[in-house]
Amino acid sequence: LSPASTYRGVQNIFLGNEAAADLKAGYDSYSKLIGQPPKWYFAASSDGMGRHPSLLHEANDLGMKVSYWSTVVCVDGLNLRLDQLDSLKGDVRETNGGSI
Repeated sequence: LSPASTYRGVQNIFLGNEAAADLKAGYDSYSKLIGQPPKWYFAASSDGMGRHPSLLHEANDLGMKVSYWSTVVCVDGLNLRLDQLDSLKGDVRETNGGSI
């Protein structure tokens, strides 16, 4: 392994632990404010941290169910064809962008 890839791996471990700690803090705050613990965690993030194994493990340990929201469009080139774009638009209209 190169030093750069080793660093990214170690950095990813720390970011995952930080994200898990943030989830626990949010869980505690929600429980205190609402009077009962949250039941769901929505695993979405533009940088992928929302689906980091540490975060998902923490959600499981807290007894939370994890949901993923996704829309799938098969792309066979650099641009979307009109039928692919129509499919994506239809999914967003019908289910707000995906399904749980």
